[in-house]
Amino acid sequence: MKNYNKFRRNASCRHVPSPRHTLCAERLLAYINWHGRKIYLDHKTYRDLRDHEGLDRCAVNDAVQDLFAYYGVVDVRISGEMQVVQALAQTLTREAA
Repeated sequence: MKNYNKFRRNASCRHVPSPRHTLCAERLLAYINWHGRKIYLDHKTYRDLRDHEGLDRCAVNDAVQDLFAYYGVVDVRISGEMQVVQALAQTLTREAA
């Protein structure tokens, strides 16, 4: 039996987002704050983000992951078939808003 645990990331080893991912995260965080600090990621919101911010679905999902896991400035919950993303700060500096 192979040991697949060696392929898992160490929880203490966080990846550093690339400049492109950081830009996408900044744009998504600005969008969230502009829309009342909480958004529901459904097909309409993904379409709005694509049309107005130029972020496709994969870029949005990567940005949500970076904002939650690396920067810690959003709270993410699952509600039915959509994600509920709530901003905890206005910038990526982890300061309380």
